[in-house]
Amino acid sequence: MIELKEVHSYYGHSHILHGVNLQVKKGQCVALLGRNGAGKTTTIHSIAGLVVPKEGTIQFKDKELVGRTPNHISKAGVGLVPQGRRVFPSLTVKENLLIAERKSISSEKQWTIEEVYQLFPILKEREENMGNELSGGQQQMLAIGRALLLNPDFLLMDEPSEGLAPVIIEQIKNIILDVKKTGLSMLIVEQNIDLACCVADEVIILNKGEVVWQGLPAELLHNDELLKVHLGV
Repeated sequence: MIELKEVHSYYGHSHILHGVNLQVKKGQCVALLGRNGAGKTTTIHSIAGLVVPKEGTIQFKDKELVGRTPNHISKAGVGLVPQGRRVFPSLTVKENLLIAERKSISSEKQWTIEEVYQLFPILKEREENMGNELSGGQQQMLAIGRALLLNPDFLLMDEPSEGLAPVIIEQIKNIILDVKKTGLSMLIVEQNIDLACCVADEVIILNKGEVVWQGLPAELLHNDELLKVHLGV
């Protein structure tokens, strides 16, 4: 589905990613973990075209993404749930969703606004509320629903549990698992290790812009040394 090979990305003169290699197969959910500043969001931004790598390749369905604009990458089938949700505050919930609605000729699952409402009943109840009138958890649901309505083949999620109460995090976890059942390929950046290991088929740990470990969630959870050294647990 998507493969990064020797990706080097920068913010200005700051070298953030140092030859990152990772792969997400069709139908797979991969969690990207690491301490703050490890390069997780930069990896997401490099795939989405928000940061242009200076070296390396990003192949999506056998097509190169490096050098393409975010708009073209989105149209190619890559959806993004950004860190901080970034809903449009002056649009209603329904308008936030409709502005993203798009048919896809390649996606096996075609999401509609009614299906998003079934996944997030609270959004149906609040569809006439403005984006800035929602709670943090509701905004996160709106951000996920908006990304699904792009009908992507591959979904990037950047810190979906950030700033949310434990009961809402549990809801987000169940929603991700429901979306996973549709066969959508996903790469999720997450600080919540329990959430990440619950939804992911595979876990990758970044440290200082390099992949330092890759394996099954159960292997990570049973490796106290790894958790302590690279994740501070």
